[in-house]
Amino acid sequence: MKKQIVIIGTDPIAFQIAKTLCEEPNSDVYIIESSESRYNEINDILDAVVILGYEANPEILKAANIEKADILLALHKFDSINITVSLIAKHYNPKIKIIGTIDSLSYENYFSFFQDDKAIIDYLVSPELISAETTLQFVKHPSIIDYKTVLKGKFVILGIEIKNGHNFISKKLFEVKKEGVLLSMLIVSMMKNGEMIIPYGDTVIEAGDILYILAPKKNSKSIFEFFCILKEETEKILIGGGGRYARAFLEASRNKGFKITVLEHDKIAIDKIKHRFPDVEVIDADVRNLDSMEQREIFSADYYLAMTDNEYVNFVSSVYAKQIGKMHVIALAYQKDQIDALKRHNIHITVNPKSLIIGKIHQYLHTDSVISIISLWNEQVQMSEIIVPSGCLYLSKPLKELILEEGVLIGVVEHNGSAHIADGNTIIHEGDKILVFAKQKKLDIFLKSFF
Repeated sequence: MKKQIVIIGTDPIAFQIAKTLCEEPNSDVYIIESSESRYNEINDILDAVVILGYEANPEILKAANIEKADILLALHKFDSINITVSLIAKHYNPKIKIIGTIDSLSYENYFSFFQDDKAIIDYLVSPELISAETTLQFVKHPSIIDYKTVLKGKFVILGIEIKNGHNFISKKLFEVKKEGVLLSMLIVSMMKNGEMIIPYGDTVIEAGDILYILAPKKNSKSIFEFFCILKEETEKILIGGGGRYARAFLEASRNKGFKITVLEHDKIAIDKIKHRFPDVEVIDADVRNLDSMEQREIFSADYYLAMTDNEYVNFVSSVYAKQIGKMHVIALAYQKDQIDALKRHNIHITVNPKSLIIGKIHQYLHTDSVISIISLWNEQVQMSEIIVPSGCLYLSKPLKELILEEGVLIGVVEHNGSAHIADGNTIIHEGDKILVFAKQKKLDIFLKSFF
């Protein structure tokens, strides 16, 4: 039976999710758009029922089948519209599942109201909070260049750059896999010579490669030790920008013992930080022009976090901070081109709120078979969570006996509620959940053969 899904909001996050859902055969998607030009654009691109009208108009919501819908995605850029539409949706359809975005800082004194058992929005996601939590993980582990949780936090994906001196450089993956700790993890992707690949057993590891490692979260410490990732003590953090993302990080890092300095020029933002975080030093400075600053000693921090709402400003300040100091640099970035440009300047750690929110929302979007398809690593690899259907050609056979499309990797199999890293002897059964990694074209071919 098809899922009926209503979406309000057509910014890049909402559009990407809508595009993914429209490609799934088990979803009927309704989109409400108040802008006529945007309505025409979406109508031409997406295989969805697109309705022109004000999102919070009850009659427009009825036209979008809100009374019978299974899911409402309240992803509008204005929180007030998300809240109003959610209230109307619950009135007409008390059983509807609502997934919505709210700016946690706009409602910082009332945020728990949206998270209790009686909340109108069933699953609340905040770009600021998830970005802050991800940034904090990087600060805690400076040697990691990527950190993601998957399968509702049971597993993590760690991005680790291989340095000179590792004793498995020039070895093939199947040789390294013999190490005991690696039996509980899987290298699901690799950046080699600037190209993202899905590795095989005979892929050779070389210095400069970036390995993306999937492992149970409980085994993270063992993997850190194996790859010689030492826990460095971070003391001083310099933040460029004092807006909503910076304030969310200040909240997430409260009582962590960091000495934090914030560079901000806007008087309102400065007052907000001083009021809520009296222990944080705030310097009135324009991060668009850091080279004019006379207080050079502030660049002796352990980390520089570029956290303004403007990714171009983040880019400029990050490159400057990388050039003049020995700090680790983390930048907020939204677009693929900007992320690639940062990497060309040797800034490998970026936090993409758009990608993080899309991934989080997909965790709550359950269709009949394809639970989610998420773009990873600057949209170079797709990760899909799938429920194995009856009649699947791959049932009851060890994975080593299956003929999979080249470049497709089955990473995790969850059977009867117990999830484990897949290996050649793993057998999949009807109803199992599997996590698959592949480039988009390869994944499309795999899904067609799978169903």
